[in-house]
Amino acid sequence: MLRTAPSVGSAITGPDRLVALAGSNLAVTCSADSTTDVCWEYYPQHSSIPRTISAGLQVNRQYTASHRVTISDRDVTLTVLNAQFRDAGIYQCRECATVYFADIEVTVLGTESAICHLDN
Repeated sequence: MLRTAPSVGSAITGPDRLVALAGSNLAVTCSADSTTDVCWEYYPQHSSIPRTISAGLQVNRQYTASHRVTISDRDVTLTVLNAQFRDAGIYQCRECATVYFADIEVTVLGTESAICHLDN
């Protein structure tokens, strides 16, 4: 007889990887059992030190102009407005008070001339 261990705690899921075009909006979504206490952290490329973007719907001051957090049912979405190369890295969606999380690798594609053209 096959037995499985009961699930303990909560589960958070999200995509493994996302690709965005430079200058476009990037939506990173994860699903959680409890969306009220989901935090978003960002690990820039080549860095092991996280930057906290939000706790729940509260976006940290340094990110309020470029990031939004929305909740719909079990989904929590972090939107990066006008994504740039510096936004590439690992985004971590996690329950703020637990160890449950999902890492999502983000790549931003484009050229410098495309970014200049989009900004004008």
